[in-house]
Amino acid sequence: MPIRKYIKERSFSPDQIERLSVAYEGALATLQISRTDPLAEMIAKKIIEVSDADRDCTSAILFTRALAELGLPERRYFPSSD
Repeated sequence: MPIRKYIKERSFSPDQIERLSVAYEGALATLQISRTDPLAEMIAKKIIEVSDADRDCTSAILFTRALAELGLPERRYFPSSD
């Protein structure tokens, strides 16, 4: 399920949604998990939480901080799009 599922009732600009989506998809790809894995929901919620703290974060920062706060390895991979 795309990250949009978790932000339905929230207010984000199109640019913010794009950054959230890129961070989320990057995390799933890095950890090699599917959107149906229960961990995917935890990751999505953490990325949104990180974004709430700083709405101007890049996708790479959202990705890195969310994985770090969850104690997950980032494996020094992030798809560059910022």
